Amino acid sequence: MSHRAAVESGDPATVGKCGAAGDPATEPVQPETATRDCYLTVGEIAEIMAMSERQVWRWIDSHELPAHNFERSVRAKGSDFNAFTERCRRPQRANPSQSRSVRYNHS
Repeated sequence: MSHRAAVESGDPATVGKCGAAGDPATEPVQPETATRDCYLTVGEIAEIMAMSERQVWRWIDSHELPAHNFERSVRAKGSDFNAFTERCRRPQRANPSQSRSVRYNHS
C-alpha cells in the first residue's frame, strides 16, 4: 500500500508501514499497538500531496505542519499530517446541487 493510501485510510494496520519490509520497527501497526505512529519524510509528504518538497518545507517553517528533527533528518508524524490535511479541508457547500454560476450571479 502506498504512503498516500495508508495515511488517507487512517487504518492503524497500515499507517505504521513506513520503511523497509522485514524491519520490525516498520512493520504494519497492529490494532493493539495503534499508539505507535508513522513518521513521514518531507519527500514522502510531497509525494502524497503531489506537491513540491519546497511547499512542504514552507508548511514546516511556518509551523502549520508540526515536524521533528532527528539529527539531520526532519520528519512529521502521520497523525500530525492527518490533522494538518483536515485543517486544510474546504467546507462543503450547503446545497451541492446549486452551481457556482447561480450562486455568484450578479445580475
